[in-house]
Amino acid sequence: MEQQPIERHSYIAQYIGILIAGVIIGVFSTFVYFKKVPQSTLPLESVRQEGFDTAISFINESSFGGISSTSNSIYELLGVVTEVQGNRITIHTQSNNPFDDQTLSDRTVLITSDTKIFNISFKKRDVMQSEMEAFTKATQIDSSGTQTEPPEPFTRTHADIIDIKVGKRINVFAVDNIKSTRVF
Repeated sequence: MEQQPIERHSYIAQYIGILIAGVIIGVFSTFVYFKKVPQSTLPLESVRQEGFDTAISFINESSFGGISSTSNSIYELLGVVTEVQGNRITIHTQSNNPFDDQTLSDRTVLITSDTKIFNISFKKRDVMQSEMEAFTKATQIDSSGTQTEPPEPFTRTHADIIDIKVGKRINVFAVDNIKSTRVF
């Protein structure tokens, strides 16, 4: 006796038909949806900026807003010297806050006759240790209530603008608030 092959109905044609119908319905629905949604008359960059500004205000108003906000005043900058020209030093700073104005990452410091420039170097270990021992001894003896300042771990020597080189890391201290000042 010969066995007759078992006929299996192929559902592949049905699955392909359903898939094609689903794609057609999806494309048609998308087309209808975007026809109903009004297109913005603003340029794309303006729309992005508007969304970014909205996100910033949302974060600042939330309970986590204090984490991302920065102080309203800055009197000290740390940066790398990118250019020294005459009495101008350009430094590149880097903020930890992604919401800070990125155009202020490069700033120019104008050197005047009032500007003080110091070269700072760390003291040798044995010098610092002996100064700390003297400080500790002085604070134990002094019971008059006057507070003795601890020794600084570095020495300051006067320098000139010619000592400042491109690529050198510097700290700049200002008298006025320089948070949004590019040249000071």
